[in-house]
Amino acid sequence: MRTMYMPLSNEPSVYTTEGVNPQSPQVLIVPLLGDFKPLKLLGSGGYGHIHLVQKKNGKDRGKLYAMKTMNTSQIFSANNGPERHNTECYIHQKVADHPFLVGMYYRFQTELKVCLMLDYYPGGDMYHVLLEQGVFRESAARLYLAEIVLGVEHLHQLGIIHRDLKPDNILIDSEGHIAITDFGLTKSFLSYTKKNRAYSWCGTPSYMAPEMIDSETGYGIEVDWWGVGLICYEMLSGCSAFEPGDEKGFKKLFEQITSVSPVIPDWLSAEAGHFISSLLEKNPSERLGTGKNGSQNYIYIYIYMVIKTWSSSELFLVYVMH
Repeated sequence: MRTMYMPLSNEPSVYTTEGVNPQSPQVLIVPLLGDFKPLKLLGSGGYGHIHLVQKKNGKDRGKLYAMKTMNTSQIFSANNGPERHNTECYIHQKVADHPFLVGMYYRFQTELKVCLMLDYYPGGDMYHVLLEQGVFRESAARLYLAEIVLGVEHLHQLGIIHRDLKPDNILIDSEGHIAITDFGLTKSFLSYTKKNRAYSWCGTPSYMAPEMIDSETGYGIEVDWWGVGLICYEMLSGCSAFEPGDEKGFKKLFEQITSVSPVIPDWLSAEAGHFISSLLEKNPSERLGTGKNGSQNYIYIYIYMVIKTWSSSELFLVYVMH
């Protein structure tokens, strides 16, 4: 991953600060933006920039954070921008104690920018790892997927639909474990039930579930299990299940998503092929991860599938986390 040093520009004094002490999430503290030393630029996008920064003092002195900066003008000019931003911050803070979800520990606002101090994952994102590596062995993919499943399940237990699961939003730490990030498009319910529906047409086109494209009747948490299926397909095949195609663009892409099943590579095991096909079921009510017992069925089927290749300690970890 290409990185470069880029110090923050001089900005007006911070007039709003929010902080959560990582060692004691319930204790509010009031740090300053100047308490963080910028080290290098990690990435840029339509959202703004992400810098690697280091805390200079306090109980978490020396700790590295990924500082996500966004222009306040962009937040307020976007459709439902302030609401989406507040939801994103709320979820990052809410999940800070979960091992497979990216947490937020500080939030600052200046006259020009909003800065979020998030967990830092030095391994980068899964998208770039796949670009370099090509495909994963099934044993490695299964471990990643187990952690993704546990993260998705926790979001659903909180009444949250992610709606944009893809390799770009899966980060990897120094020990090879993953965490789900980017909660900017999430839908949050106070208490999710099967009757709760979302209707927004949002997300990354290639990763949208069929019911999101035809969303007149709305959709639920099943769209996230579709996303898990696409990530699984990409890890094991080395390519996307659905591609935009030629000049017909999204029209052809959406026709594929709603009516065509992706080809399962013949080098995959029968179990892996069935697992992917069950997640990429067009009918959300029949998709793996739903049904009478919801994600519990999903976890149990998943553990049964991988028990032949995982060590007892790895299997025990998944069991305890569940």
